Amino acid sequence: MPSPSSRPSHALLALLMVSGALACRTPLPPAVQPYTVTPDADFRSQRPAPWEEQAALADVDVQEFRLANGLKVYVVEEPQVPLVSVAYVNRAGEFETGGQTGLPTLTARLVTLDTLLPDGTIISDIQIGGVEPYASVGYAGTAIGFTLVSSGTRVAIETLASIVQRPVFDPNKVGGVQIAMGNELFDEGMNLFGLGNVLTSRAILGEDHPWSAEPRQQIKSLAEFKLADVREFYQRRYRPEESAVIVVGDVSRKEIQPIIERSFGSWQPEEQERKPQTAADVQEISAAPPVGGGTRRVYALLAGGDLAYVVLPQHTVPPGHPDSVPLQLVSQVLAGGFTSRAYQSLRHESGLTYGVSIDEVGSGRDAYMCIRTFFPQTQLREGIRKMDAVLDRLRREPVSEAELAAARTAYLSRLGSARGTHAGAVGLVGSLFFNDQTPQDLRTLEQQVRDATLADLQRVAQRYLRANANLVVISNWFDYGSQLTGVGRVELFEQKRRR
Repeated sequence: MPSPSSRPSHALLALLMVSGALACRTPLPPAVQPYTVTPDADFRSQRPAPWEEQAALADVDVQEFRLANGLKVYVVEEPQVPLVSVAYVNRAGEFETGGQTGLPTLTARLVTLDTLLPDGTIISDIQIGGVEPYASVGYAGTAIGFTLVSSGTRVAIETLASIVQRPVFDPNKVGGVQIAMGNELFDEGMNLFGLGNVLTSRAILGEDHPWSAEPRQQIKSLAEFKLADVREFYQRRYRPEESAVIVVGDVSRKEIQPIIERSFGSWQPEEQERKPQTAADVQEISAAPPVGGGTRRVYALLAGGDLAYVVLPQHTVPPGHPDSVPLQLVSQVLAGGFTSRAYQSLRHESGLTYGVSIDEVGSGRDAYMCIRTFFPQTQLREGIRKMDAVLDRLRREPVSEAELAAARTAYLSRLGSARGTHAGAVGLVGSLFFNDQTPQDLRTLEQQVRDATLADLQRVAQRYLRANANLVVISNWFDYGSQLTGVGRVELFEQKRRR
């Protein structure tokens, strides 16, 4: 037996094996050109143009028509890929004005569980080629649909029509859906960031707003719903004149219009008493209202750790409003990326945070923007004051040409990204329906982005942005509460945890 010192090492064995493989390697023939050049060869050999030079929505052709019963239909023909997205949408949003929290989502989930076919057959666990229908309920409304291979388009449209027109509403399944939704709300209620979102709505919209209800209040409301409530809500909100069908993909209007008319054209729900619109529902947004009468409120949540999380909400306007596009561009300049003013000030210049972001929450006249960031607990006050300074500076100092170009590029890239998938295109078209806009509004959106001027951005910045606005802070209050001294009037929200 060889001594340990005479054994070959693992590295030596590996080297010997590689050397042997190389020695036995058969030379490959030289590479040859393909016999034919693919049609996209020239396209692939060219670098894409910068986003500011691309036309993200120039080729979007949204065909719109309406059935006799009032149902709107949108068709976007996309033959490049053999896929299709089919969706039914209505304006039954989760936090609609005067709505009952939880009822729209409960209804949508029950609608997609079981359906009654025209021949009387009940289908449970609905699938088309292994694809299940999705049900999505947001602030603006409800969407139910499929994304599948285009060969299943007819079956998808017919099945979707059965789902929304003839739901079974099995009384034995209501409790199970309520429990599942309650568990989700319970988890959110025990989650600081979920509560932070609730408090952010309070900070910007007021404590009496429906979006400001705590998860435990929503759970209580959810548990009280009966099947009769679901049926009444369905009859009132799932109506053809308040709905639309969107089809995007490898289809043609000529092919699917007869299918849609046959599947949805006879839908005639019972007449329901309509609630008149209130002045608040149709109020025009003229400017951001004063926040807290000039006194900042700080909604503080207790959390441990080394970092404090800060959410600073700002007012916005709905799509279609004359200030919408300039304000979206201002938000990009403010906190939309690496070159934004907040990112430069809070990270590169002061090193107070690793990042800052901005997003839009809600829909319609109640929507708002959220600036989100985090600071070391020991530098919380300094971070908040610097964020206020960024907002104040953007109101006072004009946006530069370079900042406007970067904001346009980012805006157009988001449109192009959404445009790049069938599901994204459904979302773009759905936004037209939710916001009472037309396909022409979508086609002109890109031009509005290009036409926005430096003066437009400064005007909306002065009109809507507010330094010293109410904010939400998730921090270690017991150890670092002094960091909020002088920032504003602090309201500590005590989070109850599991025992």
